Amino acid sequence: MDIRSLASNFLKLGIVGAIAKGALSLYERRQRIKVGAHTAVKVGDVNPKAFINVVNRSPTDVEVVRVWFEEDRATIEVANPERPLPHRLRPEESWETWCDLSLFAVPNVERLGRVQLSSGKVFKSQPRRDLAPYGVIPG
Repeated sequence: MDIRSLASNFLKLGIVGAIAKGALSLYERRQRIKVGAHTAVKVGDVNPKAFINVVNRSPTDVEVVRVWFEEDRATIEVANPERPLPHRLRPEESWETWCDLSLFAVPNVERLGRVQLSSGKVFKSQPRRDLAPYGVIPG
């Protein structure tokens, strides 16, 4: 192998390394969260609630700045004094908030939930099916 081939190989490795480093940096900055919604009754309260659960799947902290449900006829903001916003989530941390189900025109709210991060990115909810019959509310 001559010096030119050796130099060329080192240059290729340097370029590949730089690309890999850039891709890793983009991956680390990517904000990924999981948003789930469900209905349930809280202990000590007979009124059913609509819950939104947020899990930070990003490698860095994220900040939740707005939570709402988007119906055809209205936007229902979730302003829960027990769960104030903004709320910062560490990686793999979960948080949940709720509002009265009586605010909705439709009973199925699982796909109506929305969560906005401080970056401006908005995530839509999916139905939560992995729930115990009772338990602690995260966050």
